Amino acid sequence: AGNYKERYIARLGKMDPALIYDGGRYVSSNYAFFSPAFSDTSPMPLPGAGLGIAGAIYPTETNYLVAGIHDANGKRTTTGFNTFFAEGEFFTAIELGWFPNVDQPYEGLYHLTFWNIDARTTAGRPSDRGLALTLEQPLGCAGGYVPFLRYAYAHRGLNGIRQNLAFGLGVENVLSQYDDLIGVAGSWQEPSSGTRDQYVIETFYRFYLTPQTHFSPDIQVVIDPANAPGKNAATVFGLRLRTLY
Repeated sequence: AGNYKERYIARLGKMDPALIYDGGRYVSSNYAFFSPAFSDTSPMPLPGAGLGIAGAIYPTETNYLVAGIHDANGKRTTTGFNTFFAEGEFFTAIELGWFPNVDQPYEGLYHLTFWNIDARTTAGRPSDRGLALTLEQPLGCAGGYVPFLRYAYAHRGLNGIRQNLAFGLGVENVLSQYDDLIGVAGSWQEPSSGTRDQYVIETFYRFYLTPQTHFSPDIQVVIDPANAPGKNAATVFGLRLRTLY
C-alpha cells in the first residue's frame, strides 16, 4: 500500500492516477485480494499513466488534502503531449483524508475522494463523476487485525459498475511469519447495464517463501454473476507467485 504521507507530494509530469487516489492497505492485486471488487475502485474510470499535475497539503500531522488534474486519455505507451494539450480532456480529483493514531501500530486511514472525468471525443466516451470512501482501522495490541470498508459510486458507471460496497478483514503476521496475511472480504456490486446485482466473496493467504518471494492461494465465489445470467454462482481458484528483485 505504501506510505501515503510520502507518496502524496507535489508533482508535475507523467504519473498514474491509480497510485494517487483512493488507496488502501489492501488495494493491490499484487499483494492482497485478487478481485477488483477489493483490489481496485471499480466504478472509477481511472485513465492510464499520462501527463498531469498533483499535489498535497497537510494542515496537521493527521490530515491531508490531495488534488490533481490528469490527461483523461493517458496511456503508458505515449508521451501524452498531444492529448493533454490538444484535446484538453481531463480527469480531476480531490481527496480529503485523516490518519488517526499517526505513526502507531494501529494507525488508521479514512478518506473521501471526489472525481470527474470529461467526455472523450476520440474515444467516444461520455463524461462521468462520482465518489469513493475508504475506512480502515488496525486493531489489537500490535494492530494485526485490520477491518476495512470501501464504497464507490459513479453516476454513469462507465466501467460497467455503478456502485461497489466492499468490507472485510485482514489478519497480519498470522503465524508470526514475515509479513504473512489472511484476507477475508465480501462485496455488493450494482452493474450499470441494469442487470442483476452481483456479490463477491473472497479469501486468500499470503506467505513468503523467501524475503523476496511470496505465494498466495486464493478462492473467490461470485454470486449472481452479472455476465452469466444463467448461473447462480461461480467459483474461481487462484494462485499468485511474485518475486521482486
